[in-house]
Amino acid sequence: MNSSQDTFDRARDAREELGKIRIYKFAGKIYHDYLVGTKIRIKYRTICVIKRFGKENANKTILFYPDKPNYSQVLYKICNTLGCKMTSSLKAQPDLIVAFQDTTRRAHSSVLAEIAANNYVVNEGCDDISKVKVEAVFRQVFGYATFVDPETHVGLCVMKSNDNAMHDGEVVECPTSATRHDVVYQKLINNTAGDDDVLDIRVPVINGELPFVYLKYRRMRYRFSNMNARATMASTDSVFTTDEITKIKQFAKKLGLDFGELDVLRDVDDGTIYIVDVNNTPCGPPNHLGKAESAHAIELLSKAFDTAFLAKTLDLTRKDVR
Repeated sequence: MNSSQDTFDRARDAREELGKIRIYKFAGKIYHDYLVGTKIRIKYRTICVIKRFGKENANKTILFYPDKPNYSQVLYKICNTLGCKMTSSLKAQPDLIVAFQDTTRRAHSSVLAEIAANNYVVNEGCDDISKVKVEAVFRQVFGYATFVDPETHVGLCVMKSNDNAMHDGEVVECPTSATRHDVVYQKLINNTAGDDDVLDIRVPVINGELPFVYLKYRRMRYRFSNMNARATMASTDSVFTTDEITKIKQFAKKLGLDFGELDVLRDVDDGTIYIVDVNNTPCGPPNHLGKAESAHAIELLSKAFDTAFLAKTLDLTRKDVR
């Protein structure tokens, strides 16, 4: 292991230990929510003000319901980059409507249903991103599974929460009779990259298009955390085959995901890909992606979002009626 990797691991271990201390966790929340958050808000609100002068998206309004994106989420950065106003007020006259709630299962809303009856609503059909739902759609599209039966499976598997973004994966030995009903059990996918890293492929989805992918490298022992050792961008067709891209798009459509991101793992033993997680309110860009690439990613996502949703007027069938 080189010195930079060793330094990263020691720092990560120290954060793990400090994270167990209540006052440290509180201080971390203050730091991120107020100091980092304020810096990001100022940056993107400044961009928004500048973009509103002389841009065709100036004064366009996007209604997010029931919640609005916060500073850490990609849609916050996209909207400000495009110079759009965000609102959750039903009194607004929006140019676009987005179903938005940072939860695994969005509760039925009669208000949203009424809006969607007469308007195209981004992500209206994507109200469940639980592991069980993701697995069901994945199996329908790809024809194979990520889930295993822990009582009959032989070897290692991953036990994790059915809810989204918990980062609580745990490797368990199978077969086992000590099963739980509040978790799911998935195949342990060999997504190693080098001697001590694993590779997660993060795939942005915008109205059926995959503008690029993030390659997120993590230390093996932190494979289920959200802390990357490094990250970079890559073209979609340099990472996936034509058939894989087609199926990923089919998966997103079947799930009702108009905007969001997918977590994809490739098993290096046989080359097979697995979609293991979905986020319809993603944060980003990923940590440890360089500043230049992060800015480039937001620009590409903003252009794709503009082309997909704002440069056209979509009816209920997504046909441009402008």
